[in-house]
Amino acid sequence: MSLARVYSIPEPILVFQKSRTSLQSYCCVTGTGRCMLVLTGHSVVTYLHEFAHALGRNERGACRWSLNLFCRVFPREFARCAQRGHCLVRE
Repeated sequence: MSLARVYSIPEPILVFQKSRTSLQSYCCVTGTGRCMLVLTGHSVVTYLHEFAHALGRNERGACRWSLNLFCRVFPREFARCAQRGHCLVRE
């Protein structure tokens, strides 16, 4: 089941884009009312973070929600990571 269905929102449009830095991912609302998640990398945590913005969470809420869900779904991978500022990195 998709996250969008679970949270009763229209499925976001997912766009992958090349970027010089990995910090340019973002979420925006399109003219159709659907959110567009523009990702510059292939990170599960980044996807969850931007999805949290689509749910209406602010920056702090998006960080908390995405890290909590990642930890619950991927506990072994989460245990191998460390939080460095605003990022979760592999140790």
